[in-house]
Amino acid sequence: MVIVNEFSMAFSLDVKDVLPVLSDLQLHLSLWPIVESLVEVLSDNEVVANLKIGDSLSKTHFRISVSKEDEVNIVKIEGHDDLSLELRLSIVGRVMLGSPLTLVKGRISVKSANEKKLKPYIKEFVDAYQNRLIEVLPAVIEAWKKRLAEKVEEKVEVATQLPEKTVIEERVTREEQPKLKLEGLNITENPVALEDEVLLSNIILKSQILKTVREELSGPELLRRLSE
Repeated sequence: MVIVNEFSMAFSLDVKDVLPVLSDLQLHLSLWPIVESLVEVLSDNEVVANLKIGDSLSKTHFRISVSKEDEVNIVKIEGHDDLSLELRLSIVGRVMLGSPLTLVKGRISVKSANEKKLKPYIKEFVDAYQNRLIEVLPAVIEAWKKRLAEKVEEKVEVATQLPEKTVIEERVTREEQPKLKLEGLNITENPVALEDEVLLSNIILKSQILKTVREELSGPELLRRLSE
């Protein structure tokens, strides 16, 4: 025998905001009065928890999955081990009088060796979960949107700072190094032109030396000096 309880809710919220929040496994478990404690968090979508339903204690492995059937978003939480528990939420977005509306239909089924003993406690659990969800969901979504906006803002700040830093670094690397001033020397930055200037200077220098020698010396002395 399987214990089945169904419920439905309507929220004046956009389904795009509702779905991500209702896809959080730990949010649901925090609203379940039957959850005593979390034993182990295996991932964002998988945990092991201790349950207490009436006088019965059990350790259950829960997993959440999200899918879509036509326009209906399906959030399913399955728990297995000491007992079998399944929550199925069907979530649909609508627009009423120009405002967003989200309809949520829930179905909780529990299978255990003590169904008759657990049945009244399951009904209490479902009612408490539904009331808590109606009470906290708008505030949770508001906090989630605020946190999301802060993350986007941080990313924008980082994105705007990085190019500025890069520009500054490029400016520093491209900035001309201070040049050594050598008065009386005309040094070009072109190596080929520099070689030409050196060659021309040597020619002029040799020419001046020869001219001086020719003016000061003559005859055999001139020949001896030129051969050195």
